[in-house]
Formats: sequence, C-alpha cells, structure tokens
Amino acid sequence: MKPSHIHLLGVVGFDPLGDTRLKKALEYEKPDAITIGVSEWLVEYFDEEWLSDQWDKLNYYVGITPNVKSFIEDQICNIYRFPVTVSRDYAESRDVPIHYIGDPVDLEEVRKSIKGPNRSSSEAINRSETMEEKMKHAENKYSTFQEWFSNPDFASQIMMNDFVQRFLSDDPQREAVTADNLIKLAYRVSGKIVHVAEAELLTDDKRGQSLYERVRQLEPTRGTIADYQ
Repeated sequence: MKPSHIHLLGVVGFDPLGDTRLKKALEYEKPDAITIGVSEWLVEYFDEEWLSDQWDKLNYYVGITPNVKSFIEDQICNIYRFPVTVSRDYAESRDVPIHYIGDPVDLEEVRKSIKGPNRSSSEAINRSETMEEKMKHAENKYSTFQEWFSNPDFASQIMMNDFVQRFLSDDPQREAVTADNLIKLAYRVSGKIVHVAEAELLTDDKRGQSLYERVRQLEPTRGTIADYQ
C-alpha cells in the first residue's frame, strides 16, 4: 500500500499570531487527517488542570506591570496551546480525524516546566513578554526556517545542521515515538496528512534525530504556518 502524503507544518512557540496563521494554513492545505506531536495525556492536561497551573505560576510573580500581565493572560488563553486548540477546532468543523501521536513523557515535562522553579525575574519578563518582542522573535524564526525549507541547498543544510548542533541537545529518542506513529498512520489512511510541529523539529539533522529525518523515507514536504500570508 502506498503511504499517504505527509506535509510537515512548522510552528514557532508563543507566536502571537499563531492561532490565526495555523487556521489559515489548515484551510489552505485541506488535510484528510491531522496529527500533532503531543500525547493524548498532555491534551487532557491542557483541557483540565493546565489553565489553573498557568494562573498560579503567573500570580507567583511580584512586579510584573499591568500591561505585560494582561498580554501574558491573553497568550495563556489563546496562544500557548494553539497547535492543539486550532487543529482540533478545524478537525471538528470539517469532520477530519485528528491524532495525537507524541511521546507520553511530554506530560511530565510540561508539568515540570510549569510547576518547577521560576527561571526568570519579573524585570526580565517585563522586558521580554511584550507583543513587540514576541513578534520580533517569531518573525525572525519563521524567516530563517522558510529560507531553509524552501531552498534545501548545501548552504541551507550546513546551517540547519549547525543550528541543531548548537541548540538541540543530543537525544537519540527525540521524536522517535512521534515518527513511528506517523509512519504507521501514513499506511493506514489515504490522502494527505498534515502534521503540526515545532519548526525546529523539521530541520535536516546529521544525527538523524529530527522528525524530518526520521520520516524522510516517505518523502514528506515541509513548511511553516507563516507561508500562507
């Protein structure tokens, strides 16, 4: 059986326009199935305790300006979970199957990041958690990934591998569960699968640990949600 075509759709976390961009991308791609690299357990946590845990973490800080706090509150409600919430809303409205195919260890990792020690001071948050700073960060990342993915020449491959070596720790299990589930699904469904993932997981990687490398034998295409302006 010929596998489904897989399109890997990269997002940048905490992108203030992520919900709008992802919705537009899915409407353009018209997938026959959607996959996301999170586990069902993490989605369940998102739907239940996650929101109160986020409020607790935010309210722990003293000295955050009202404008910044309001911005963060909006991001918590609308942006932090957008790969899941927007994909699910689209799937339900179009009667398209959605599959959560990530490694179950992600639940514990997210819980630790929220409930663990606060790593930033209120002063640092007041500087970084603004629409201007978040947009600058997102646009810079999208621009870089768009250039790499659309022009996979030798120079881009070198830059992608350099990025991976510098910013992603060596982890033989990275994306292994997600890739295995995605490959199996590609042989069970027909049409086009759109997989929503962090863009940094879709790079070339000489170590073979990126999602793109792990499913490369199926000849996936890749891009970002910023491609649909």
